[in-house]
Amino acid sequence: MKKLFRIPMQFFAEGGPAPQEPEGNPAPPDPKPDDTKPAPKPEPPKPAPPSPAADTPSAEELEAFRKWQESQRTDAEKHAAAISKAEKARTAAEARAEAAELKVTALGKGVNADALDDVIALAKTKITDKVTADQAIEEILKKYPAFGTPKPTTTGTATPNNNPSPDADDAKARRVMGLPERK
Repeated sequence: MKKLFRIPMQFFAEGGPAPQEPEGNPAPPDPKPDDTKPAPKPEPPKPAPPSPAADTPSAEELEAFRKWQESQRTDAEKHAAAISKAEKARTAAEARAEAAELKVTALGKGVNADALDDVIALAKTKITDKVTADQAIEEILKKYPAFGTPKPTTTGTATPNNNPSPDADDAKARRVMGLPERK
C-alpha cells in the first residue's frame, strides 16, 4: 500500500510563513574543498584560419588543371559532354523561340503591352496538343477583358480625345502642313 505524503494547506497559501530551518546542527561546510586536480591552464590562442584568397589557385594553375582534367577524359566522355551541351543550347533556343512566338501572337490578338507577360504565363498553362496558342490567348482575353487593348468609347460630343471622325483630323493636319485636301 502506498503512503500519501501530507502537505499542510499553508504550504500552498500565498504569503505564507517563511520556510522553517530543519532542527539540529547542520553539518559544517568542508573547510578544504576537494581540489586534488590542478587548475586548468589557459589555452594558447589558436592561429587564424588561412584566408580563402591564400588557398585560391592562380589563373595559370586553374588553366593547367583544366587542361590536365581534359586530357584525362576519354573520347566517349568528350563526345557525351558535347552532345549534352548541344542539347542544352537547343532547348534554350526553342524556349526563346516559343516565348517570342507567344508574344507576337498575343500582340496580334490585341493584348495590352503592360499585360503581355501575364497573358503569356496564363496561356502557357492552357496550351496542350488540342489547344493552340491562338485559342488559349482568345480564351484568356474573353475571361479577362482588362488584358486587351481598351476600345475607345464615344460619348457623342467632340473633345480633343474624342473627335467626331478621323477625316476631320486628316483634313486639319493637311491644312497645317500646307498639303492639298484629299478628294
